[in-house]
Amino acid sequence: MRQHIEAYVRPDGNRGLQVRELARATHVSAATLKLVLDRPELLAMNSLVGLAQLLTIPPAQLLIDVALQVSRQAAATPHQIGRKPSLRQRRTKPANAAQPATESVTAETLASVAATGAVASPSHQGPQASKATISRVGYATSGPSTVDFPEDLAVRVPYCEATFQQKALAVASLQQELKDHFPPLPLPRWATELDALHPDLWIEGQVVELDYADLTQLTQRLAMAPELPMIDPPVYNHRARYLARRQAEYTQQAIAALAELEQNPSAYGPDTRGLILKLAIGNGVVTEVLQAFGEADNYAQHPNQVPGGATVNERLFALHWQKIKASSFYPKDARQ
Repeated sequence: MRQHIEAYVRPDGNRGLQVRELARATHVSAATLKLVLDRPELLAMNSLVGLAQLLTIPPAQLLIDVALQVSRQAAATPHQIGRKPSLRQRRTKPANAAQPATESVTAETLASVAATGAVASPSHQGPQASKATISRVGYATSGPSTVDFPEDLAVRVPYCEATFQQKALAVASLQQELKDHFPPLPLPRWATELDALHPDLWIEGQVVELDYADLTQLTQRLAMAPELPMIDPPVYNHRARYLARRQAEYTQQAIAALAELEQNPSAYGPDTRGLILKLAIGNGVVTEVLQAFGEADNYAQHPNQVPGGATVNERLFALHWQKIKASSFYPKDARQ
């Protein structure tokens, strides 16, 4: 990394970069910068990406060079015995007949990032089952019903304890695994969101993966990246439609329960009362989702029973006002 900085040619013809410029690009203090010049593994991934942009070199190329530097330093350093790594059950699904077993992301893979700007890693499906062919949904399509899976030797490494090379391999693996989700997303955004999430890394040889829950969280963070275009009209998937339907049904039941609440308010506790009132107000997002699927008319109500409508709001206000009058904070002479 120091060689890249010293070889940089400034617009005035001089070589090197000022500490102020480097600190601004890497988002660290000048004191920290002096320390990490010889220990780049202490820098976050987004700091290295910012440095690569300042040096006008491909971020992946800087990642490769730093990974090699860290590897050489690690080889020259006596091995330190740490805590026993923990094992886990494999996150990825077994491969089907048309899918190969998991292959590793190596330094050559990272080199392809520098050359092409994309990771040329094989897709990360799980290992081949030894006694049956398994479909992507996990059902046996042939062979005995009992399936023996290879032993999973992946170990969990907390993100804060992972080496720079492991983090770089994680970025490369994730970019390949989610390439169909976010094809135009630049590499710096991947590194930034991975640093922000700080997930545990599951490492087996040169393969670095995330648990499915962490992978799902990372996907949501990437989906909200400012580099991606805002889709208008929005796109809702079948899960959003399912939740909207359930919410609409609950709202209908809450409005029907208003009559029971009005007849005998004292028969219901504060939690039941609050649940009915909140659901009866309605939800604008639910209406938008149902309209997007052409199902809003399926939940049409009488004008006097429209969630959040004038009539329903008047009934809700009357119940709320009745509760205020019955409270100890309301003057006794004004309760009549």
